Amino acid sequence: MPPLPASISRRTALRRFASGFGMLGLAGLLREDFVSSALAAGDLPGLPAPHFAPKAKRVIFLFMSGGPSHVDLFDYKPKLAEYAGKPLPQSRPDVAIGEGVAYLAPDRKIGGGVMTMSARENLTLPDLKPFWKGGIVRRKPEKARTKEWFERLSVRPANATEEPLSIFSGGNQQKILFGKWLSQKPSVFLLDEPTQGVDVGAKSDLHRELVGAAQEGAAVLISSSDLEELADLCDRVVVIVDGKISGVLEGAQLTQGAITRSFMPLAAEPVEKS
Repeated sequence: MPPLPASISRRTALRRFASGFGMLGLAGLLREDFVSSALAAGDLPGLPAPHFAPKAKRVIFLFMSGGPSHVDLFDYKPKLAEYAGKPLPQSRPDVAIGEGVAYLAPDRKIGGGVMTMSARENLTLPDLKPFWKGGIVRRKPEKARTKEWFERLSVRPANATEEPLSIFSGGNQQKILFGKWLSQKPSVFLLDEPTQGVDVGAKSDLHRELVGAAQEGAAVLISSSDLEELADLCDRVVVIVDGKISGVLEGAQLTQGAITRSFMPLAAEPVEKS
């Protein structure tokens, strides 16, 4: 997935948003059996991607400019993304966003945000229609939206809405990117490593927002190498080994240890005493 240039104008960012550049094109990488069972309103399933099992990494949806050729690394047949029974065209993020799909990339500096643009510009980038009038962006309501999400997510510095995204700490950058998508009230929120590189306090705030989104009816799907995060946050975890679903953990079975053992069958077997 190609990185965005170090310096990019808002007009260019919007144009590439519509054309499916880099982080913003759409391709679905779902097995049919997982598609039919994983995403329902109010669900919060997890997909573990432990570091010790790199082939288990399954980013379910990718916003990218490529297409099915990119899924060769994943060792299973690609399937174009569907939402509400309709296929979503790849490389058409505008269509995906219009259908209520949001995606948070794992690397906020490459696929998540535009570091040279302001926090305000990043937060409102997915949809400028509410702020657009007479061919210009109305700054007053846009600033009000940004301030609202800064307060809700406790972004610091609180008065730095016009500063470049690059000046914020990692946790506060992630909060701004969460606000970018949560402000759209998505029906489906897909996240890859949602709290990677953030502190404990920011992680707690972000987890609370994800639970809240699910309670409000969104389907929230998380792929993470943080197995403790999945065990604490998700209502179930789908384990994929060698391109196939090998198990689903939920309820009392959903623990960090159980997720780890699901990738290491031998570790789960009792040792015979001699």
